[in-house]
Amino acid sequence: MDTVQAEGTIEVADLFLLEEPQLAAVLDQSATGGGCWLGARLVTHGRLKADQGGLEFFAIWCPHCQNEAPILNQIDAAFAPKGERTVSILASPYGRDYDTSGGTNRRLADRGDLSWFDTTFKVQHTTLIDPSFAVVNRYGANSYPTIYVVDSSSTIRFAQAGDVAYQDLANALTQLH
Repeated sequence: MDTVQAEGTIEVADLFLLEEPQLAAVLDQSATGGGCWLGARLVTHGRLKADQGGLEFFAIWCPHCQNEAPILNQIDAAFAPKGERTVSILASPYGRDYDTSGGTNRRLADRGDLSWFDTTFKVQHTTLIDPSFAVVNRYGANSYPTIYVVDSSSTIRFAQAGDVAYQDLANALTQLH
């Protein structure tokens, strides 16, 4: 794959972190020009600095995304000691019943849906909502899941839509070193 430079850093203002009080504190601090670490990611001046790690765009209702959750947990367990983390960003506006309703239930996803997803699939990494789809559009994610491996200069080194095997993702992360 050709490497692609992601367009800028992720705007924290574009994202909402679910049920994690750290980001609220970080947002308060960054709004006043401060900065602090959130996991392995530096939030400063209203931006979430992309560092090495996995970036997943997912849909709560997507069975493939649900199947990827344990794989991403395994990736985080293996690569966290190297300072690499996964962040998942909700890229679909619809709640958990969208797929099972045949696409007729168009209720918008909310905190309850994200809590359900995180609890049901034992998600251990940061989950964010991109309500305006600014980040989703910036990265060009157009299917679920779409997973990127991004290096410390925000260059996309690996991209795959659909199911990603643990070994494929681990290999991509290992190549960053």
